[in-house]
Amino acid sequence: MPPAGGTLLGMSRTVAKGRTVAHEIMQIHEVEPGRIAFIANPSGQAQATFPVKSLGERSVVFENPTHDFPQRVIYRLDETGVLRARIEGLVAGKPRAEDFPMSRVACETAGSSR
Repeated sequence: MPPAGGTLLGMSRTVAKGRTVAHEIMQIHEVEPGRIAFIANPSGQAQATFPVKSLGERSVVFENPTHDFPQRVIYRLDETGVLRARIEGLVAGKPRAEDFPMSRVACETAGSSR
């Protein structure tokens, strides 16, 4: 969703065999004056907050080293306009990462049957 009121909101869902099996509501906003954080609310899990660690012109890194997985949430806007999200950290002491490339698309109308 576009930013409004100082907050960016995002949602995701995982569909398998025609059923939603997981969802997540995410927000990026100022949690204290001058302090921005990524807040994740995944289905079936506790809310997790990742304070901003670094902020560049085309990238931002959020980090919470005490979280189970991920410990980092990274967004980078590449030169072609693709937003590349990445989560990374350790699972059982081994490095793990997942990438989520995103491109702008038109939204379906509310009357869609999907």
